[in-house]
Parts: sequence; structure tokens; C-alpha cells
Amino acid sequence: MRTPGRALAAGLGALLAASLASSPAASAHRGSRVDAGAVNHWSRVAVETLFATEDAQPSPRATAIPESQLYFGFVSAAVYDAVRTAHRSGHGHGSRHDRQATVDAAVATAAHDVLVRYVVDSFDAKLAAELDRSLAEIPEGVAKDRGAAIGRSAAASLVARRVGDGTENRSRVLEPSDAVGGWRPTPPGNAPMLVPWLGFVRPLLLDSPTQIRLDGPDHVTSAQYTQDFTEVKAVGAKDRSTRDADMTATALFWNFNAVRQFQDAMRDLSARKHLSAQKAARMFASINMTTADSLITCWRAKYDFAYWRPLTAIREADTDGNDATTADHTWEPLVTTPPYPDYTSGHACITGSVATGLARLAGSDDIDLTVPSYDPAVRSRHYDSARAMIAEAFNARIWLGLHFRTAMEAGSLIGQEASRLGFDRLGIGHHHGGHHH
Repeated sequence: MRTPGRALAAGLGALLAASLASSPAASAHRGSRVDAGAVNHWSRVAVETLFATEDAQPSPRATAIPESQLYFGFVSAAVYDAVRTAHRSGHGHGSRHDRQATVDAAVATAAHDVLVRYVVDSFDAKLAAELDRSLAEIPEGVAKDRGAAIGRSAAASLVARRVGDGTENRSRVLEPSDAVGGWRPTPPGNAPMLVPWLGFVRPLLLDSPTQIRLDGPDHVTSAQYTQDFTEVKAVGAKDRSTRDADMTATALFWNFNAVRQFQDAMRDLSARKHLSAQKAARMFASINMTTADSLITCWRAKYDFAYWRPLTAIREADTDGNDATTADHTWEPLVTTPPYPDYTSGHACITGSVATGLARLAGSDDIDLTVPSYDPAVRSRHYDSARAMIAEAFNARIWLGLHFRTAMEAGSLIGQEASRLGFDRLGIGHHHGGHHH
């Protein structure tokens, strides 16, 4: 039986260890003559477009956080295809400047064309101006024209592969349940489930949204449920909590937009390490595609299991048939509960996938990631261990009062397994190369 103090079940740690065991160290620190400036720049453009950021604050037009990861996966996949094709087309031909021109034009065009396809029309003009700016900085010539053509082709190929993938069918809803253990909208907003269609989208690398098998949440009369209930009720409460100041600080750090945090952190890593265009594009693509699949899997589990949040469970504990749980009708979590079911944790799916992917690229558990904060009062945090980052974010979501421990374990499992399966399919970490499917 699990104990509350064990952040990562042995199986989760074993998954990460297995994915690292056969991964040769990546040569990320060796420079290349084609730099990643365009890759990094268009990563930032994608963040600004998908979250409509103004002074780091998302506007009402901002894309839903879980949905955004899907589009980062699409953009990164097209950019990686474009960079690889541009690299091959320029191999052994032309000057370094020509090769840089081809890659830069390919990246800008591919990213632009995918973003225009998937974001709201009001951004088209801004994206067109951004593309014009990027292309204006590249000297005119055959190399630039070739790169733009490569980028257009990579984007068109990605869009064609995604036809009929479920992203257009957004009519699905999750009906609230009055049953014990069933999900229902939570106060104060009482909003319906956010983007329930996401769990029915065709994954980028996995075979299906249900490929990763899950045990499901604990029954409300089980000993494990009682243990998780008692833990989150005490440590996740807004008032009269057993959290200490350090736990509260960690909890609040991991209450930002995690998708954006990791996009910004990877861009910082690429710049600090002076990654080549090819290595940067490979990092963004492999991590964004596997993390998109992790969230698709997570959202399907949320929809299929539709399990209640701690807020509902604690306030309604006098109806759960479990003599070991006690209701508190005024209990509140540290922060507002998001509008979707508890099981599995989306944040754990994201963090598990990103951390496992970075470790796979590094060839060991040793990562070098600075995760930003978007609040001047909260410092950014640096992580040099994938396992440590997973464990810290894992506990943070319980300390926020948002999840039962079982939901965190299942989400972490999804993230790590989606990463392992996706990297295997891409052929990254064991040998170089591989193609998107």
C-alpha cells in the first residue's frame, strides 16, 4: 500500500530509470554552424500567439492551457521536419550563410503556417507581420526561397496528416454527476468541464488516447481513499492547513500556467546551451509532441472516470458512506479548483512528460532547467534532476488542495509513459533520426 510521504511510486521511478538506461548522452553542448535563433524566436511567437500575452498576463482570448499543448506539438513537429529537410538540402552545398538562410526561412514559414491554421483569425495579421519581419532579415536569394518552400511544405504536410483528427469536433460535453464520487462543477465558478473534446483527439505519436492503461481512482470507501482524503483535507486547505511556509511557496510556484512555463524554460535552455537549430528543433518537437499525447491521454481519463475533486469530496463527505471521512461544508483549497475532474492530474501529466523527455535527451537524470515565475514576488526555480522536479510539482498540487494523491500518481505515470513510448517511436535517445507518424 502507498504511503502519503512517497511522492513517486516505485513503478514511476522505474519508468524514468528505464527510459534513461539505454540513452546515450546527447551532444547538446557541441555547437553547430546553423544556430537556433529562428527556432527560439518562433517558439516565443507561438507562446505569445496561443496565450495572447500582454505583460505576461493572458488575455480573455488566450487559448485554454490543455488545448495549447496540442498546438505546440503541431508547430514543433512541423518546424522539426522543416529544419531536418533544410539541413539535408544544404548539406555539403553553399556557404554557412546560405545554410542559415535556408533553415531560418524554413522555420519561420513552417511555424507561421501552422499557427495560422489553428489559432483564431484575429491573429492572422499579427502573424503575417511577424513572418514578414523574419523573412526581411534573411538575405534574398535561392537559399531563402528554398527555405520558405521547405517550411510551407512541412506545415502543409502536418496539416494534411491531422485532417479528421478530432480537433474540429468540439460539441462533446461531460454531464455533471450527482453520484457519490462523480464529478460536478466546483465553486466559485461552477463551470462545465473545459475542452472535453481533447481526450478524443488522435494522438501525435501514441496509438490511441487509451493506450496507456490506468487502474482508475480509488473507491470512496477504500482505505487508500481515506488516506488520500485525510491528507489533502489537512495539507491542501486554504485556512488552518498543516502546510508550512516552504510548502506553501512551492505549491504557489506550481500554480502558474505549466505549459507556458516549460515552453519558456526550454527556450532559455536552448539559448544558454547555444543549441544548434537541429538540436533545438528536436528538443521542442520531441517534448511538445509527447506532452501533447500525455494531455490527450489525461483528458480522456478525466472524461471516462469523471471523478470528483477534493473540494466536492470534503464538503460532501457525510454522503460518501465512509465512516472514516468527516465532512467540512466550508472547506476551501488554497487556490481555485480548475473546471475538470480530479483523475488524472493534468499538471502531473505535463511535468512527467517534460521531465522524462529532457532526461532522455540528456542521457541521464541530470537536467539543467530554469522554470520561470510570472509573479515578481515569486522567484524562478532551477532544477538539475528530472526526478526531483517531478516529485516537487507532484506534491505541490496536493498542497494546493486540488488533487488526491492517486490522481497525481496516475498523471505522473501517463506523462512518463507517453514520453517513453513517443521517444521510442521518434527514434530519439537510442539513435538519431526517426520520422513523425
